[in-house]
Amino acid sequence: MSENDAATRRFRAFISYSHADAAAARRLHRALEQYRVPRRLVGQATPQGPVPRRLAPIFRDREELAAAADLGAHIRDALAASDALVVLCSPTARVSPWVEREVALFRAQSPDRPVLAALLDGEPAQAFPDSMRVDRGAVCEPIAADFRPRGDGPRLARLKLIAGLTGLDLDALIQRDAQRRLRRVMAVTLAASIAALGMAALLVIAVQARAEAERQHAKAEGLVEFMLTDLRRELKKVGRLDVMEAANRRAIAYYGDATALAALPDDSLERRARLMHALGEDAQTSGDQARALIWFRDADAATRTALARRPRDPKAILAQAQSDYWIGSVYRARKEWPQAEIQYRRYAAGAARLIALDPANPDYMMEMGWSAQDLGVVAQGRRDPAAEPLLRAGVAWISRAGQKRPGDFEIQSALANAYADLADSYYERRLWRQALAIRWRQYRIDQQIVDADPSDAGKIYTLATAERSVGRVSLRAGDAATAATMTRSAYARSQWLVAHDPKNSEWSAFDTRVACDLLDIAPAAQGPTLTELRRRIAAAVARFRSQGNPVLADIPLCVQRVAAAPAAE
Repeated sequence: MSENDAATRRFRAFISYSHADAAAARRLHRALEQYRVPRRLVGQATPQGPVPRRLAPIFRDREELAAAADLGAHIRDALAASDALVVLCSPTARVSPWVEREVALFRAQSPDRPVLAALLDGEPAQAFPDSMRVDRGAVCEPIAADFRPRGDGPRLARLKLIAGLTGLDLDALIQRDAQRRLRRVMAVTLAASIAALGMAALLVIAVQARAEAERQHAKAEGLVEFMLTDLRRELKKVGRLDVMEAANRRAIAYYGDATALAALPDDSLERRARLMHALGEDAQTSGDQARALIWFRDADAATRTALARRPRDPKAILAQAQSDYWIGSVYRARKEWPQAEIQYRRYAAGAARLIALDPANPDYMMEMGWSAQDLGVVAQGRRDPAAEPLLRAGVAWISRAGQKRPGDFEIQSALANAYADLADSYYERRLWRQALAIRWRQYRIDQQIVDADPSDAGKIYTLATAERSVGRVSLRAGDAATAATMTRSAYARSQWLVAHDPKNSEWSAFDTRVACDLLDIAPAAQGPTLTELRRRIAAAVARFRSQGNPVLADIPLCVQRVAAAPAAE
């Protein structure tokens, strides 16, 4: 940028940074200039003036200045022409004389314009230039957009800067950003249908010629990988895995039946196993445990073939451990404890092999935690006193993994689930105080996870189960007010989930259980009436019975009460 350009143009912001932070400055510069303010917020009057459609132009000098006695004229002009100053704060920026001079000059030239801090690395005391700690002669502690993983994270930190540059309310920007992300997921849902057609075309073309088949094989494998990772993750967030049914059928046909496993190369064998695991998980979600077991045994055949080829390969060991886990999960759901224990002990043996290969690996720590947790649940189902030590071991392993990866929401979610199983062990022994203390730990973690991603339906379901559990234990502990508040909140979320995906039998069964819980709580003026609850429960029971689904077998007393109740209050 020429000196004349800097002198004649006005800039939304000037980015000040040290040479060591140039890559971060380029990324932030690109993100700010490409950001489009949501249409409904454009033109609003704020202390910074009318909100623009775009934030461009943003000034960023291409290189740190060469050693010189003073700032260049074009830097001075750009600072004078900038509506705000964004300072990338880090230990290297704190000792940079150019950052210090740019901040001091901007405050001298434009004392009423905002200076925004973007914390990249280090603690504030190590990262903020001295000139940012003094404003008009008074010592101050700047409020920073914290880009560190353990802080706001890049997405929220960028939104904080945008709020500071535009004068918009941060909550409004977060809400609009979440809506944008939801629209993108809806677009992915449409893309899934198109991907299924593309998969079919690839599979037909693949048989035409050897050279063409090799090329199409690579494309098909890439598409299956996309289905199993990015696409599945996004569709799972919004509870629309049913969109993948057609694509799944094509992928199964592509890989062939279990008799063809020996002919598959290693990477295809691994993907086939993961596909079968995913199909089994979907069958469990719909309540079809028998179908799930078929898929999991098919995956088990593939992972055993891979392990026989590579008995010391951690990927093959982990894949086999996953098959053992999933088969055990079916027996656990059926409460067939001896068979579940056999599978979970195999899973635990695989996890132990992995941790022996790499004791500091947090992923392997997670496998150790999950396997101990699963064995604890089995022990609890068999009224074995070994349940609590196993469940506590699960919590300890997952906590260790969390220490290795602070701020990892997947690990935090697993920790919340481990707390849930531990609380259940106290609940079964009628130790209400201990159960309630652990349930509150679980709830606080799940609430933080949903706050970070409020559009994820799966995480909303997990939070709803935590709310229901806190409500149930609170009622047993004599706190009826907390029980009512938490149960009604869980019921509101369950109604949203069922409306969002009526085919999800797990969510429907949960909704019915929460409705049963509400029968034990005096209805509030703003809540459902007993008649409404009974009708909802009766409809769900009839639907599950017509499907031959025993998912509500654990609440027979509630079902009997509803059947014996009069049709109206």
